[in-house]
Amino acid sequence: MKLIVGLGNPGNEYAKTRHNIGFQILDAMHTHWTYNKKANALIHKEKDALFVKPQTFINQSGRAIGVLKKIYRVTPKNIWIIHDDSDLVVGRIKITRGGSAAGHKGVQSIYDILTTQTCVRFKIGVRPFGVRSRAENFVLQPFRSNEHETIQQVIDVSIQAIRTAQKVNIVQAMNSYNGIQNS
Repeated sequence: MKLIVGLGNPGNEYAKTRHNIGFQILDAMHTHWTYNKKANALIHKEKDALFVKPQTFINQSGRAIGVLKKIYRVTPKNIWIIHDDSDLVVGRIKITRGGSAAGHKGVQSIYDILTTQTCVRFKIGVRPFGVRSRAENFVLQPFRSNEHETIQQVIDVSIQAIRTAQKVNIVQAMNSYNGIQNS
């Protein structure tokens, strides 16, 4: 069993923001979600995977993951996190295993609960091209109108990468999708 976690903030005011790209990808994959009260998360179950959208604010995402990890007896290496990465420009995808949270408080929350950094991460670039300001200045902003086509391509390619990782393995997904620049 894999826990495939999309990070984002609950509520309509955040739905289309850069910080919610993890939710946006999972919403493009699945339209039916069930609320799990114990974990405070929306879930969608497949045969070998549980897709998860924590309903706490992004900085507390680890709470839901800790509960679901225990219920489904999932090891940290089988937890995949899909999240925004303010160090990557819009259109970039980078799949990694482990590594520092690099200031992403949602990822750090998960690491803190799991007490390890061995999760797989699907990092989705959200930094506008040419912008060098701090992430706080743009992650809660919507994508620009000239970025919408690129974001749709990123969502489509991210879904392909996730499905490749599920059907083949994570290494094949890394080899096939790392460094892709959608534009």
